[in-house]
Amino acid sequence: MADVHGNREIPLGGDARGGALDIMVSCKGKGTVKVSVEPSKTVFETECVAGQVSTNLDRSDLGRDRTPAYVQVEAPASVGWAMSVGRA
Repeated sequence: MADVHGNREIPLGGDARGGALDIMVSCKGKGTVKVSVEPSKTVFETECVAGQVSTNLDRSDLGRDRTPAYVQVEAPASVGWAMSVGRA
């Protein structure tokens, strides 16, 4: 996902279940981007700065849970963000 503003919930495909995911978030603008991964309960935040690109990389282990997985992003409308999710 690229050039997104505000909150978003992104479902992860069935093959994302079980195992570790690397999640990279980049943002620009003053504020905080909060990322939550379900069902692993992983939460991390990225502090964003006006006029600069801030980047954060985190890992979430989904274990063997068969529950559908998703990433939830909370961000102010004034902050532009991009996210990449990949198998670790």
